[in-house]
Amino acid sequence: MDTPPKTVAFETVLGCNLRCPECAVGGKLVKRKYGQMSLEQYHILIEKVRPYVQYLYLHLWGEPMLNKDIFQMLRHASAFTKTNISTNANLLDARMARDLIESGVSDVIVSIDGITQDTYAIYRRRGQVGAALRGLAYLVNANRR
Repeated sequence: MDTPPKTVAFETVLGCNLRCPECAVGGKLVKRKYGQMSLEQYHILIEKVRPYVQYLYLHLWGEPMLNKDIFQMLRHASAFTKTNISTNANLLDARMARDLIESGVSDVIVSIDGITQDTYAIYRRRGQVGAALRGLAYLVNANRR
């Protein structure tokens, strides 16, 4: 019998607020319908992998902060496995940062590809480096508290 994977990725959002050229979503290379995983879909899938998952990515292609249920998903999964999320941080405000930290998430990836708007805009089209840096600062402050 095959050994089930211990690391699993759920695509909680296929879509993004940015149009990064190196990303499959931003570059419009993904031909599947864009959308969000519902909380009901999450619960169906998580119960299938729960017995063996040791590390759960709650992102694949897209910006998971666009999913209105992402914090509930993270809180639920973080109770029994390590969790990972990646964000461009442009949407993070103080409340979202606090909710993200308090969800129990194990690892947060913040993608910031430059510290000036000119450089940042090459890689993170439609993004604002100031918003991303503020989002990161909100996360740091929430984590310190």
